Amino acid sequence: MNAFNLVTTDGATPTTPGAGTPVIVGAFPNSLGNVERVANGVVYLSVLRQTPDPSIASISSATIRGISTMRAITDANGNILLRNPLPGEFGTLAQGYLTGPGLFRLDFNLIKRIKFTERVALTLRADAFNATNTPYFTNPDLNINSGTFGRILGTVPGSNRVVTVTGRIEF
Repeated sequence: MNAFNLVTTDGATPTTPGAGTPVIVGAFPNSLGNVERVANGVVYLSVLRQTPDPSIASISSATIRGISTMRAITDANGNILLRNPLPGEFGTLAQGYLTGPGLFRLDFNLIKRIKFTERVALTLRADAFNATNTPYFTNPDLNINSGTFGRILGTVPGSNRVVTVTGRIEF
């Protein structure tokens, strides 16, 4: 079940357009997330829980009710914050509403020039990008019906530490 409006995700295509836009039904601040390392990965929305969507009860077929994968999102007290839109209803969670994990990056370089004679010199240079090797996490999975909702599933490619050392003789 999807609303008329869809939030597209990275890698969305015309046949898999993205996650259905959920409906906000409770206090859902946009500054809710924080990166938390757990035993089996990294989560961003650890204070939220998934529960079966209450609208499953309105599905007339018991067979379909039993296999429905629609989920709602609750806070720690079990209060529903997000749910799937009903047929014909628009979702109300704005695209870009949530803020993903931040990042910290420290780059630096060192340069030393050594003169041997008036015409000959050696320049040594070291450049460090992301010197602290802090991971840049991708945005979490925000599809409320996904089994990985709220989980960070990877890091930004090429965000690892890179150190280059060069030497140059000038004459």
